[in-house]
Amino acid sequence: MTDLKYLHALANQQFEAQRAVDYAEEDLQRAKSHLKNIAEVLLPEAMEDADVPEFRTGSGLHITIRKPIRARKIVDPKVLAWLAANGHAGLIKADVTVGFGKQDKEDADALIHNLNNAGYQARMDEHVHSSTAQAFLKDQIEEGRDIDLSFFGAYEQVVARIEQTK
Repeated sequence: MTDLKYLHALANQQFEAQRAVDYAEEDLQRAKSHLKNIAEVLLPEAMEDADVPEFRTGSGLHITIRKPIRARKIVDPKVLAWLAANGHAGLIKADVTVGFGKQDKEDADALIHNLNNAGYQARMDEHVHSSTAQAFLKDQIEEGRDIDLSFFGAYEQVVARIEQTK
């Protein structure tokens, strides 16, 4: 039988271990935020101010600027309508969601054949997945089309990329 002293010691160890994890996660978040600020703000701005699109350091670092397009899942009906009206309806995906209880698994399987007659209320949500939106917007820009990224809830991310060269 385990004595209470041992249980007390284990409880304290777990508590201290959790605190150590919490502190490490806070440190990691601060480090990630600091890295993001350097990579997306300070270094790109300094390179732009110096009119230097890329450079190499004496220690062998090669720095370039990338500008990937970042987009979230598109759910705005106005944007979905624009995509459909402008020949890009193929990007739009439709999800049908129907709620069933655990005991209704057989009904859920049968729904494919008789949704309208099954007595369940279904909802269709349309969207364009974020990776599809990013690829589409990147292609549109590369093809020279004037695209308002903010209309799509997207933006061009500016990031300094550093590689160690030999």
